[in-house]
Amino acid sequence: MTQEYVRRKLGDFYRYRILDSIIEDEEMSRKKLKVQERFKNITNIWNEELNSEWVLRHYLATKMIMSATLLINSMDFANERNLRIVEPYLFYYSVLTLCRAVVYTTPEKQWNDGEIMTMTHKKIINSACSAIGSINSDLGQKVKKFITCAQEMRELYSYKFPANGLLTYFDSKENGWDIFIEICTSLAEIAQFQSEQLEFCLNKMKNGCFTLDLSFLEKGFIYEGKNFEFIDDEDYYRLGYFKRKQSYPVNLYFTLREGMVDDFFGAWSKEVEIESEEDELFNPDNNIRIIFDMP
Repeated sequence: MTQEYVRRKLGDFYRYRILDSIIEDEEMSRKKLKVQERFKNITNIWNEELNSEWVLRHYLATKMIMSATLLINSMDFANERNLRIVEPYLFYYSVLTLCRAVVYTTPEKQWNDGEIMTMTHKKIINSACSAIGSINSDLGQKVKKFITCAQEMRELYSYKFPANGLLTYFDSKENGWDIFIEICTSLAEIAQFQSEQLEFCLNKMKNGCFTLDLSFLEKGFIYEGKNFEFIDDEDYYRLGYFKRKQSYPVNLYFTLREGMVDDFFGAWSKEVEIESEEDELFNPDNNIRIIFDMP
């Protein structure tokens, strides 16, 4: 019996914070049907490779949401302690990382032998904003404008570095932090929304292929570069869970499991003795639901 099964039996489901407030119920139903039609082009030819691909894509998308959460909370912690130099980078990469989650859950984006994982920033932003715009055009334009601003800020302090110090989005906009969190939440929810529509289409299949190819999943736990190569034991264990117990894609909320969430954030903890409150260390377990309701 999987954790997903138990949670569903208990009536658990993802509760949207932003999408339900900007899209009316009737319009939401139409949007669901449109995204489902796009996914049917995939589910109509469903096989072991596609099943493995989308299990991995949903897993990667959940990691992007958790990663962005870590970046956001790190930025907040740094700002409270006047470590402002990191803000332009954490600000931009929080949003970009969530755009990756949207891309991973978008039906039209091809896997292309894993090239989806190494897309350029420009392609990630354009692809994500296009997917968002197909669901809500106003939100798509808002996100595009926002991340363009974030990118310009990051490049400003990467290339020219003004001598006058830091000027950020939060300095120039009233309620800037609230707008930032709203944008990040919206991106996470678009990824969740798309993943729900794939799950819906798969549930309608009568004779679906739900076996997994472990060699395909290797792309999620083997890391390679020009100067490094290693296997991430945690990714290996988590992806192995799908092979053992849940060999099919479910929406992101149910892809996330309590142990998975705890271990991800716990990996960024450091146990040292604190002599005073001024020496308080960053706690990655704090405020982990700031943009997405994790289990």
